[in-house]
Amino acid sequence: MRATPDSIDSYFFEKGKSPRLFWPILGLLVAAIILTSKQEDPGVLAVGILLAVVSVYPFYFWLIGWSHGLPIWPVFAAVTGLSSALPMVQDTVNLGNYTPLEIATGGMTMVGFVLLGTIVWLTLTSRLTVPPRQVLMVSRQNAVAYLFAFLVAGLLYQINNFGGWINLPGGLMQVARGILTALSCAAIFVLAFQAGRGLLSSAQKWWLATLVVLFALFAVVSLLLSQAVVPLALAVFGYTLGRGRVAWQAALVALAFMAIFHAGKFQMRQHYWVDGKQGVLSGVTFVTLPVFFFDWLAFGTEELTGVRLRAQPRAEAAEASTLVERAGNMHMLLLVQQKTPSEVPYFMGKTYEPILGLLVPRFLSSNKGISHAGNVLRAMCCSRSTTACRPSKAPRARPFTGAWWPRPMPTSAMPGWRGWPSCSASSTRSWAT
Repeated sequence: MRATPDSIDSYFFEKGKSPRLFWPILGLLVAAIILTSKQEDPGVLAVGILLAVVSVYPFYFWLIGWSHGLPIWPVFAAVTGLSSALPMVQDTVNLGNYTPLEIATGGMTMVGFVLLGTIVWLTLTSRLTVPPRQVLMVSRQNAVAYLFAFLVAGLLYQINNFGGWINLPGGLMQVARGILTALSCAAIFVLAFQAGRGLLSSAQKWWLATLVVLFALFAVVSLLLSQAVVPLALAVFGYTLGRGRVAWQAALVALAFMAIFHAGKFQMRQHYWVDGKQGVLSGVTFVTLPVFFFDWLAFGTEELTGVRLRAQPRAEAAEASTLVERAGNMHMLLLVQQKTPSEVPYFMGKTYEPILGLLVPRFLSSNKGISHAGNVLRAMCCSRSTTACRPSKAPRARPFTGAWWPRPMPTSAMPGWRGWPSCSASSTRSWAT
């Protein structure tokens, strides 16, 4: 069919963009950083505020039309920059061993990274792409049905993943997971955008909300909240773009439930995880799911309000880290800057060697390495407990047993380790532990 601007969904993103909310949100962000700051050094506080402002500013360039298309880089820049800016002023635990000058240097390094990435992004996206005269596309009427089919297929995969009925041989299950998850997430975003534009009927909107909620609930049954954040964020973000203003009601409801679930997840893991194994549940079936989520809401409410709602004894929780401490990555950058090259030699691009092999699907290569191979090497050689890291012609890859890798890692998971720096056995702990 012949393409017109109104027949291509990407052109809808150029409508309704307004920078009106940017300045109030930026002001609230800066005020929140200043009011919640635990940093005594004014220089570090100033660099943290600068990094936060620089990280969210790509959104302003996109809103005023300097960039076209989906705001992929603004989202990445905001998440990456804020996960470094907030720990600079709030995380006194992980950053307590660094001087204000080292913290400020790390902050300015991140500022330079975001600025360079923004310049490249604006250079590549400053011109609106002219659509071809003819394209192969599905009509809008049929597209809605296909998108709902994608969403239902993703939901069925989540249900099957919970029930464990069908398990494809080899690595085909991972292939199905990747395809169905990608299609369902794309369907959530596009349908939410069309709902914001008023292109869906009332019944279709209700079906969309129901399917998204079910998708998120079955994704979060494993007690890993990160798996539910993506579909909810895509729905709220797509609806906001389509409507032209923030969907405050939906966003606040989602944040409220996520806050309750986050507060109660420790007690839930103590009660439902089998021997502490991540994602392995005990005594949870389709029949007991209502009780499961009721327990979660009760535990979360107890944690937030201090009011006991249940008679069962509570598990003693270890000292919990804050969200900023867990999500922050500034301490990783500071550790690398501090130890390189005085204690840890330059890797000379060795962390990039496994990338080419990662492009091969796992069902074709059973010895495919893990995507964290570069980070594992950095963690092993730049750990706080590392005293020396010596170059070697053929070092022995040591299994990594850090907190974020639940089992000893086979050496085959990290191909191409020949010539990488070898580290002492004491360095096999991540700084994240």
